[in-house]
Amino acid sequence: MTTSTTRQSGILLHPTSLPGPHGSGDLGPAAYHFIDWLVSAGQSVWQVLPLTPIGPGNSPYASVSAFAGSPLLVALEPLIAKGWLAPIDKAQRAGLADDKVVFERVVPFRMGRLRAAAPAFAAHGAADDRAEFDAFCTEQSHWLDDYALFMALDAHYQARGIGTWTGWDAGHARRDPAALAAARSALRAEIDFWRFVQWCFFSQWRAVQRHAHARGVRIVGDLPIFVAHHSRRLLEPPRPVPARCARRTHGGRRRAARLLFDHGPALGQSAVRLGGDAARGLSLVDRAHEARAGPSRPGPRRPLPRLCRLLGDPGHLPDRGRGSLGARTRGRAVRGAPRARSVHCR
Repeated sequence: MTTSTTRQSGILLHPTSLPGPHGSGDLGPAAYHFIDWLVSAGQSVWQVLPLTPIGPGNSPYASVSAFAGSPLLVALEPLIAKGWLAPIDKAQRAGLADDKVVFERVVPFRMGRLRAAAPAFAAHGAADDRAEFDAFCTEQSHWLDDYALFMALDAHYQARGIGTWTGWDAGHARRDPAALAAARSALRAEIDFWRFVQWCFFSQWRAVQRHAHARGVRIVGDLPIFVAHHSRRLLEPPRPVPARCARRTHGGRRRAARLLFDHGPALGQSAVRLGGDAARGLSLVDRAHEARAGPSRPGPRRPLPRLCRLLGDPGHLPDRGRGSLGARTRGRAVRGAPRARSVHCR
């Protein structure tokens, strides 16, 4: 990361807001034209906002992955130029709006074209393109392998009407090695499709970056605030319960700790990464909640309100009103209480 002390100005614009013939903006010709326009207007910064796949509400701020790029941003023109995709005529674009992104139409349109291009690349891709693809998959395997497998499993279960991993077979939801190995074998073509999409995205994004830097335009990015509950973090290895959390004897907090760590990324990391050491992060949130809610009372304690919301367990929310951490007692906010440490997403 570089730091500049020179005063600069620029424009905030998500690439999906760029004009284009395919229902939403992407990393195609309009992105290069926009960079050139920034230069002509005396601007030197382009803030792009998150480029991750969209999540609930079609928002990139709650994504299935904090590493992957959005398939909707893959420009189709380069795929046509490579011969992997047939030209798209006006009749095929019918129903796509010019002045807004209608996700209900854009998503199936674009995903259908990407699915048509992937087998053509596999069958007719040039040797240099194949080499770049293989190198990309090797370099990014630390996140790409789990992401592609998760998306392949998601497509498999979506076809059966199962929307989230909580309805998956236990072997897949619990990361059973034998079950995941069988899934990798059975879903190999689907896994390769998602790898291909990510290679296309990052190849195009790096080309846009190079053009921007050559024109003296700096790109300011952004991070997804949350990684969605239904995300590829499910397929990361679970972590053991820290001893200090296992020693908690109060039913509510012990249950919250068990949900957070025993289920691993499936429940905990898929929503947040607690700052620093996980046990320490939980303790910091715990202390802040106690400071806001007042002295503890005898009897079993309930889990932390915010943690329960993240874990999707509203039945255990304490009825103390509303606040950032359930920080109201007897209908009156406690002032001057320390704030919890921010949770960090990656």
